[in-house]
Amino acid sequence: MHMLVMILVAYTAEYDEFALRLCWETGDAYYQQNLLDQAETEFREALEIFPDCPEAWLGLGRIYSRRESWVAAERYLRSYLELRPGSGDGLLALAEVMLAESKPGEAADLAMQAAEAASGEPGAWLLAARASLADGDTLEAVRSWSMASQAGGTPAMEALTWIARVALARDDEEEARQLLEPCAAAGYAPACYHLAKLYFSWGDFLRASEQASTSLYLEPSGEFSDSARLMLDSISSSGSLVPLPEP
Repeated sequence: MHMLVMILVAYTAEYDEFALRLCWETGDAYYQQNLLDQAETEFREALEIFPDCPEAWLGLGRIYSRRESWVAAERYLRSYLELRPGSGDGLLALAEVMLAESKPGEAADLAMQAAEAASGEPGAWLLAARASLADGDTLEAVRSWSMASQAGGTPAMEALTWIARVALARDDEEEARQLLEPCAAAGYAPACYHLAKLYFSWGDFLRASEQASTSLYLEPSGEFSDSARLMLDSISSSGSLVPLPEP
């Protein structure tokens, strides 16, 4: 009889572990498809099986972040971090919530911790920079962008473009040009637009129109597309006709 009880206990534990994993993995799959209600149901079922399931708490935090229910998202993410302290994923998700809750100082600290936990994850450094800038700490923002730039690729171009914008704000046009030109040449649309602005301020309308047109070609509905069109209209009305690029 004792042996039978042990077998039943072991079977039940194995079944619960399988059911738990199935719940949170299904929840994560639903989340990736933006099926938030179904995902929430799966994560809550996982917590009924095992209340300390960290993946379920993280999943709920991400769901409520996507819903922009910041207070609930923060609560769930802090529960996750109690179970997985130092987790880069949890720290970064909580940093995004803190920034949304207008707590940029705490957001920057969390994002820096996330970057260090994730061996220099560029997305974490970019978020730390954005939070530091919102907190009025430009020097710390530039330091975080510099860290992100070491990753190469699109994160590096985003970071370098932001550093160039800071340089322009302090009237260091030559530094800004040196930072923007390689990013623009690599096809990064925001760099093209800010380089166009710089050329326009110098009265170099030919190069300004080229960069503004390139920015529009790369991102017809991007963050700076309306401003690029206004610049091209201004150049055109001054006597140099610049046709808008085809989308």
